[in-house]
Amino acid sequence: MAELPNGEELQGPGGPQLAGKAPSLGRPPVMAPPAPADRPPLLEQPISTGEPKVKQYGYKPIVPEKQFLPATKTGIVGIGKIKSHTGAIPSPLKLWWYVPENNEWADIIIPDEKIRSWIKSAAEYQDVPLEIMAVILQQENGANATGAQKFIQFGERTVTTGLQVADEWLFDLVPDRAFGVAVADGSSGIANLQRPTLRDAASYSEKSLKRPPLPDDVRYRIFGWDQDTRISGDDVKADLYYQAAHIRQLIDRITGVPGYVGNLTLDQVRSVIRSYNGSGKKANKYADDGMKKLLDAADGRSPLYFYQP
Repeated sequence: MAELPNGEELQGPGGPQLAGKAPSLGRPPVMAPPAPADRPPLLEQPISTGEPKVKQYGYKPIVPEKQFLPATKTGIVGIGKIKSHTGAIPSPLKLWWYVPENNEWADIIIPDEKIRSWIKSAAEYQDVPLEIMAVILQQENGANATGAQKFIQFGERTVTTGLQVADEWLFDLVPDRAFGVAVADGSSGIANLQRPTLRDAASYSEKSLKRPPLPDDVRYRIFGWDQDTRISGDDVKADLYYQAAHIRQLIDRITGVPGYVGNLTLDQVRSVIRSYNGSGKKANKYADDGMKKLLDAADGRSPLYFYQP
């Protein structure tokens, strides 16, 4: 009778597997016990992230899934229900590039509630946890920035977007990079996405998931204007859908499952946040800061100001 290294008997379709690979008919196959209906809670102990010299986090007990899966099928385990934020969005500067829809007038100031409703809709469309979108947006638009810093940031992102638009009209004559600095391929928009990253995410959603990065009601605006320009910063609402497409791409990459549906562990959430920033020490710090925002919000210590489920 064949034995595995740990002493277990190798099972065939009719019972224990013999050395000659023929099943023994003397005993019925050994069946695995049924999985428990309720999963035991995770213990509050450090869990390795698999990366050297990276801050580790303790997991909290699992909360019933229904408490943090209100709008998406893909959620997060290890956190409780985060309080909805209804206050002001402190950053970025509230000057938005936005093409109105057929039933809208061009808004000079878009209400914060509308911005948060767009974030929620984008998260639902790509089935990504709203918490991850809110954390990353807060990372990219620091709440503690001064008025001057917000204005400078708006100017920089506007210039980058303008160069990308010009590059489209000038048949790719604007350099992607110059003197080691990103020009047409720079980061822009509320989600601060680089053009190659945005276009790769849009292509992934379109080709691998068979899902356009923008649904038709978001894509076609007033007078039939097609807002799927694949240019970051060109339209705030489109930016949020491109961001959701990129987060979906990262989730699938980290889980190894295209169109993954299910729960994400805190380690996986950290990997998504880290990957949004790239790699290296800066990405590790970006992930640490993002996880602190997420866990602080779950504990009620500080809000996620883009989070309104």
